[in-house]
Amino acid sequence: MQNGRRKRGFDSMNSGIPMPLPSGKRVILVATNKDLADEHYYRRLWITMRNLSDMYDISRRQWVSLSIATFRDASESLELRWPNGMPYVPPDWGVCFKDGAARWFSYYLEEGCNGSPKRRFKLFSRLRVFDAVIRVRWPHIAKRIRE
Repeated sequence: MQNGRRKRGFDSMNSGIPMPLPSGKRVILVATNKDLADEHYYRRLWITMRNLSDMYDISRRQWVSLSIATFRDASESLELRWPNGMPYVPPDWGVCFKDGAARWFSYYLEEGCNGSPKRRFKLFSRLRVFDAVIRVRWPHIAKRIRE
C-alpha cells in the first residue's frame, strides 16, 4: 500500500492480477501459427498486450512470470487443446523464454509511426503462450482478439 491506496500493478507474490482464474474445468483452444500470422489477429493481440501491460503495470519480465504462474496454477482446471482437438503441451519455459531479461518483449510492444506494431515477430511459441494466458485470465478480452 502506498498513501493508503493499494497498488494496482503486478504482485509477484500472488500473481497480482485482480481477476482470479475462472473456476470449473474449461477447454482452452490455443492459437495456431496461421492465427498468429494473420495481420489482424496479430495486431489485436499486440494491442491487447500493450493495454494490459499499461492497465496492470505488468513489466516484460512479469509477463513471463505471469505466464508460468497461469499454466502452473490452472493445470487442474484447464485443458489446453489445439483447434483439431489434440492436447497442447506448454513449451519448456527455459527454452521458450531463454532471455531472462525478456528484452525481445519490449521490441514486440514498440509502436510504429502509424499506431501499428513496429515489428512483426515470428516467435509463435511465445506469442501463443501469451495468447493462451489472455484466454485463461481474461476470457472476455480474448473474445475480441478472435473476432
